[in-house]
Formats: sequence, C-alpha cells, structure tokens
Amino acid sequence: MAERDKPNVSTHNELSGSARDVMQVGEYNEHHHYPDLPRPEPVWDIHAESYGEFVNHDGARARAAALYSEKALGSRPRPALLHVLGPAGVGKTAFGAEVALLLRDLAREEGAGEVTGLYADLAGVRAAAGSAEELVHVSDVLGDFLRRLHMPAEAVPDGLAARREAFHAITGNRRTVVVLEGVTGLNEVRPFETGPGSMLIATGRTAIKGLVRRQVPCIRLPALAEEPALRLLRGFDSGDGRVHRLLREDPEGARALVARCGGLPLALRIAGARLARDPGLDVAGMLHRLDTAPRLPEELDRLDEAEGEGPRVAEVIAFGRRGLSARAAELYTALGECPGNRVPAGLASALLGSAEEARAALAELTDSSLLAWDGTGHRWEPLIRHDARARVQALPDADRRRLKGQVLSWYAAALAHADRVVAGARSRVTAEHGDGAADRVPGGYRAPFDPVPAAAREWAGGAAEAVPGLMRTALDLERGADALLLAESLWPVLHELRRDSLAAEVYRRALEDAVGPDDRAAAARMGNYRGRALLDGGAADEAGEAIAAAAAAAEASGDPRVLAPVLETRGLLNERTGRVGEAIGDVERAREIQRGLGNVRGEALYGYQLAALHLAAGDPGAAAAESERVASAVRREIGRLEGAESPEAAGRRNDWRSIGVRNATRLGRALLAGGDAEGAFARAGEALESLGADDAPVRWADAFAVRAEAAHALGDRAEAGECADRALRVYRDHHLHGRAEALCRALGI
Repeated sequence: MAERDKPNVSTHNELSGSARDVMQVGEYNEHHHYPDLPRPEPVWDIHAESYGEFVNHDGARARAAALYSEKALGSRPRPALLHVLGPAGVGKTAFGAEVALLLRDLAREEGAGEVTGLYADLAGVRAAAGSAEELVHVSDVLGDFLRRLHMPAEAVPDGLAARREAFHAITGNRRTVVVLEGVTGLNEVRPFETGPGSMLIATGRTAIKGLVRRQVPCIRLPALAEEPALRLLRGFDSGDGRVHRLLREDPEGARALVARCGGLPLALRIAGARLARDPGLDVAGMLHRLDTAPRLPEELDRLDEAEGEGPRVAEVIAFGRRGLSARAAELYTALGECPGNRVPAGLASALLGSAEEARAALAELTDSSLLAWDGTGHRWEPLIRHDARARVQALPDADRRRLKGQVLSWYAAALAHADRVVAGARSRVTAEHGDGAADRVPGGYRAPFDPVPAAAREWAGGAAEAVPGLMRTALDLERGADALLLAESLWPVLHELRRDSLAAEVYRRALEDAVGPDDRAAAARMGNYRGRALLDGGAADEAGEAIAAAAAAAEASGDPRVLAPVLETRGLLNERTGRVGEAIGDVERAREIQRGLGNVRGEALYGYQLAALHLAAGDPGAAAAESERVASAVRREIGRLEGAESPEAAGRRNDWRSIGVRNATRLGRALLAGGDAEGAFARAGEALESLGADDAPVRWADAFAVRAEAAHALGDRAEAGECADRALRVYRDHHLHGRAEALCRALGI
C-alpha cells in the first residue's frame, strides 16, 4: 500500500507565512498551500438618491416599517410585499431607497443579521427599448439578480420558471429587500416575490388589479405639503440668503408656486434651482413667465399630470430649460434621442463635438436639476426625459436624422470597442465595421469605460436594453451594417450575463430586418446566436428550429468558420435533449474544422467539450484521452509563449493557463470515474497549483471536490475532509446546492 493509502496517516495543520494560507502536511512529504478563499461580499444595490432631505413621508415610512417588522422580522417570518403608488415626480424612487435603508437598519437593530438589497428599474428598461409597449424581459432581470447573489452565470437556470424558483429559494435563506421600480402589471411582480423573512417593494403609477384582489398593502405617496415644499425651495439658497428673502417677501406667491408645482419634488427642484441661478428673477416673475410661456403642440406635450387648474409640471420643466445657455439647451434637446434614462459618459461629447463643452453643459443641466447625478453617472427623471424627447421630435427632419446618426455612431463604436475588450478579439462584423463606426463619431470617439474586461462588460450590460431601439434607428437610416454590428458586438455580454430573452429578441430582429437575402454567413451567425439564446432560455423546440435554419445557411455559405460554432450549438441542443451520441458527432466535426483552419485554441476548447460529453455518455476512458490531448496542447502553447513580454502574449498565456486549469479538473474527474484515484488526486493538485487569486472561487471548489473524492478513495480522510470543507463552503456560498449534495453523497457525509 502506498504511503498516502494508509488509513491512519497522521496529519496536522500549520500556519505558514500568512494566516490566510493554510499548509496541510502529511507523511508523504508534500506541502499543499490551500488559500482561504474569501466569502462573497454582501450585496447592497440600493443607494439613497440626491433629492434633498425634505420629504414628508413619515407616515408612509412608518407603515412600511411596521409591515416589515410584523411579517419579515416576526417569530415566524413570512414574505412581505408592499405596493407604492404615486404620480410621476412625487419621489417614489427616493422613497423606495429610503425605506430599504430603514429596513436594513431595523434588521440590524433586531439582531437579524445582514440584509441583501437588490434594485431593478423596469421603467428604465422600457425607456431604453424606446417604447412603453416593449416587453420587459423579466427572466433576464431575475438572471441578473441571481448573478448579483453570487450564483455563477453558467449555473443560472434556464427559463423564467426555474429562475423564479431559485430566486425564491435564495431569498428564503437570507434576508433580502428588493426594490422593483416602474411595475405595470401582476406578471412583473410575481416572479420577484421574496421568500420568508424578506420584502419586495414595488413602485408604480397606477393600481394593479391582481394586487388589489390579493389585498396587498398599498401606500399612495402624497405630494409635499406646503411647509415641506417651501423648505425644499429654501434648500437651494446660497450663502446670501436670497431665496429665503424672496419667499418671505411674497408669501402668497410662494404658496402659488408650490401649487403650480403640484407639491411634486421634481418640479420644486427645478423651480428652486432657477430662483437660485437667476439674479434677475423673483417669485412673481417666475409665476408670470410660467403663465405666459409658449408650449409645444398638444400632441407632443401630453403628460400624466392634470392640466387646466391642476399642477402644470410641463411648464415648470420647460421654464427650467429656457434658463439654460445655448450649448446646454442644445445638449438637452439632443439627448432626447438618447435611449433610456441614463446618459452615458462620452455621448454628450459626441453630440456637441467637444469634451470640454460637454462637461460644462452637463454641469449646467445638473445644477438646473434637469439631470440628476447619482454618484455613478447622469440620468433623466422620466418626465424630464419626456420633455427632451418632445423637443427633439419637434426638430426638422434633417436635424433629427443628423442627431440619430450621431447617437447611433457613438453606440456602435462603443459596443464594438466593448466587444474587443470583453472577448479579447474582434468578432467578424466588429472587425469589418467597428473602426468605421468610431470614425463617424463627431469630435472623435471616447470610450465610456476603462479598457479592462470587467468595466467593458458592465458598461455593455447596462447599454444592452437599448440595442433593439438602436437597431430600428439603424434600419430607418438605411445603415444595416450598423444594425448587425450592434447585434454581433453584444453577443459575448448577452451570453455571459445570461440575458437570454433580450438576446433572442435582438437576433430575431437581426435575422428578419438586417440580414440581406443573399448573406448566408450573416444568417448563420445571427441564427446561431438566436438558437443558443432560446436554448438557454428553456425553449428547446424553438431553439431546434433556429439552429436547423442556421446550419442550413452555414452549409450553403461554404464558410467553415461559420459552420463550426453552429455545430457546437447543435451539439449542446442534442446533449440537453438526451442525444449525447449525436452531440459528440457534432462537436467532433466542429473540432476537425478548427484543426483544418489551424485554430489551436478552438481545437482545444472543442476537445474540452468532448471530454464532458464522453463523461456524460459513460465513457471515462474516452473523456480522459480527450483531456490528455488538451493538456498536451496547453503545455505546448504556454511553452511557446514563454519569454514573450508583450501584453498580448501575457494575455494569451493567461488564457491558456485558464483552459489548462479547467481541463486538469475535468481530467481528474474522468480519471476518478475510471477508477484511477491516484491520477485524479494528482490532476486536481495540478489545477489547484495553477489557480490564482483572481480565479473564480467555483473553479477552486471544483478542483477541491475532485481532490476530496480522490483522497477519500485513497483512504486519506483528513485530506478528504479539508478539501471537502473548502469545496462545500464555496458551493453553498454560490448557491450550487446540487454540486454540494453530489459531493456529500460521494463522501458519504
């Protein structure tokens, strides 16, 4: 029996160098440095908005707190749901953030532990898509929440029902406050209902019949009362006390101004900012200008607020706009073409053709309360965006087409840039058209993100919802190449973030509207993306139809570079529908194509996939053979890159190292399934030695799991126990309970 096979090997733990690096020492004279992997950071996405401190919602706050205490913090925790209603501009967003922070404090005071805070703006998603009728992809938002809760993207379940179940299970095991803004129907509320001990705060403008029938507690936020409204206005005073004096000298006018603003914080902020910024304006003068101001045509100026004798918010917004300098007013109108409620950094420079003038204009818009700064960027209030949209729609057609083209060029350049940074290489369409899009940006293109994958991915993920609307713009301007550029550049991010519903919509539009009738290669690429998105979204039958059409187009194109990824997707479909033999055939053919093209990396990746398929087919010997071939390629390529100092070479070395780590773990799994515990133990050790501090914790856990099972088979209970503890902790932290249960079964624990 080998030394490590002895059942009662004496082992002990020693601290070496750092308290975070635990060294396991055994009789077999090997030192294993196992890093103490950090636990995921607590999630809190809800931040107080910069709306000032004067909000008279004490009663509503108290009701929300009482509901949370009664249901979520009680001795028998239950789910809590609150519906918050109010007209646009009344402060629902600020109230939601304020209440979420209050509930977190209550939980801490009760000793209930940390609270997770999640936020989603469904109204913003609709605005980004360009139409209030656009579908909100609830499944994608749930996928985002699951990722924010530290579930690995590749583990996010397929389809809405499974994601809803996973979200409910997670929120049942941790206290969570979810703020869901801009809901319009019960179908947008149900999937986000939390588990026992957690609370969902849904905001909207109108009552939802389904919630009313269920007697869900509802709070209707009132407008500000007169005194809090006047305090808000006085809050815009500078050191000279001028605004205080104006309001004090004309109390009737001050009350009339509050009434004209409807007591809505949005309108009051604009009025207060204008009083503070204009030394020649007093309260009476402001009321006079509001009464006599010209208005846009009625069809372009339709707001939800009452007209006639009621609040005239439209006039207040327009009045604030008329106080702007020429360049700030120009930017205000131009940004009406910006999709969504966010104003991306860099777009203002493109629209004005000058970074310096753009900075000054954005500062002026912010000082005027026409744009908000929330600590991460500029954003519109929906009513103000409506006004800017109406202004740009009133421009002559030629001017509006010019602005549409500028916005389109900037987004196309930015998404092509993000594609290169995230994917590490140019997609085909990006290579052909990406630089041209940047060349069309007035004043020169400036990236809105740092040149690292995480920053580019975050930016592109935030811009993704705008792409369907931008594709419509591209087609209206007869710029079909840009429509394809937007779609294809977005694929790496949509796929990685599991935005399956949005991806299916984007590539459906690309196929139906942007792909030329004779462009078989483009039809194959877009169809392949759509098929993969449908498959990941749980629509296997529809995915099969899309993939079959893509395969036919790829074969007709005669381009093997197009055919290989379609075969890969078809193989994935076959695997998920139980046809593993057909899946192996598809991926083997795809690998042969990559080999013929001289694409060593593609060949290795398909070999890695084949190893998994052979394992699924119950053939660990074939799986091990495939993994050994991949390991040889990894060693050869890393050796070939040794000594090269360029950043590109360093990136390629790291890429091959990453492939090698994953492959070593898979090889260990194959050897373990074939009865070679000794070999599995060694391969898992190689994976652990190659992993770095920046690698995903789940990769560490997978390697630890293989090593734990191998050590268990070899009789080394101490090694098996330590590795299992590390793997199980990571699996549970990341909600991979299936993997945790499988490991426990294998070890008999």
